[in-house]
Amino acid sequence: MTLKSLAMALCFTFSAVTTGTATTIGQPLIIAEADGNAFILEYFEFLYPSGIKEVRASAIATEEFGTTGFVGSTFNYAMDRNGDGTLSIGSYTFDIVTFTDGFAGA
Repeated sequence: MTLKSLAMALCFTFSAVTTGTATTIGQPLIIAEADGNAFILEYFEFLYPSGIKEVRASAIATEEFGTTGFVGSTFNYAMDRNGDGTLSIGSYTFDIVTFTDGFAGA
């Protein structure tokens, strides 16, 4: 196959895709709405904020793309003052380990 015929084949392929075509690219996406259960606890040192925080929050999954079975499930996020935490949704739990204290599990 020559370079010219390959280029023509690619042009035809891209022109054949309509605006109604959807493809999932990358990881699944789950959209969640906060349910009002959350807190951030700031630790103080010598009457000043230390920047070290403890975080807890939850949300309800409202939409999903590239996956199924999570709408209506509760997300729970927790991070301790050492920067380690967990993220859970449904029966799945993910451990979050950081190397910086109070880094909100980022």
